[in-house]
This record gives sequence, structure tokens and C-alpha cells, in this order.
Amino acid sequence: MSKSESPDTSDKNSVQSADNQNKMDGAKKHRIELPPLVEMMIAFSRTAVVLVAVMVALISINLGCDLLTIFIRTMVSLIGSGLLLWLISWWITQLYFEGLVTNQKNQIGESPEGTIKDFKA
Repeated sequence: MSKSESPDTSDKNSVQSADNQNKMDGAKKHRIELPPLVEMMIAFSRTAVVLVAVMVALISINLGCDLLTIFIRTMVSLIGSGLLLWLISWWITQLYFEGLVTNQKNQIGESPEGTIKDFKA
């Protein structure tokens, strides 16, 4: 404790740091982690969209297009590829979670003591 701090101030700081630690622990407990397949699909989609936009911009620059044309082509390619990959990612995620739910329902149905309360998807 420094000379300028009173005992009350140091107690308040320790209580605040304990509260902050409890909040961080609670956030870690409630953090939702996506399955690896979904994580990889999201990472691939982001990378692909950026690469497509960069390739379109570089090709437009090499063709000698003016700045407005390069901007329009890049934006159209970003929006188009982004929407397409978002739809593909959404479709794969839906299929994955439908399979997971079906699997969980089958496991509950096979166990004699299984009820709908045991189901967590």
C-alpha cells in the first residue's frame, strides 16, 4: 500500500478486482464455442471473399481501368462472393445442426430414462 492510499481505498480496489475476475470467469463459462467444421467454414469464407476482391482489383488495375471502375468491380465481387459463400455456410451449418439434433433425439429415444429435459442442442 502506498502512502497516498488509505486502507479503505485498497479494500475497494481488491473488491473491484475480485468482481472483475468473477465477471471474466462467468463470461468464459457462458461462451459458446462453434464446432470445428463451422469454424473452418467461416474462416474459409472470409479468406475466400477477401482473396476474390483482391484478385478482381489487381486484374482491373492491370487492365488499366479507371479508379471508379476498379471500385465498382471490387464492390460487386465482394457482395456477390460474400452472399454466395454466406448461403453455402448457412446451408452447411443448418445441415450440421439438423444432424446433431437428430443424433441427440435418437440417443434420448434409446435410453429408457431419457426425457426431453435431457436434450441439449
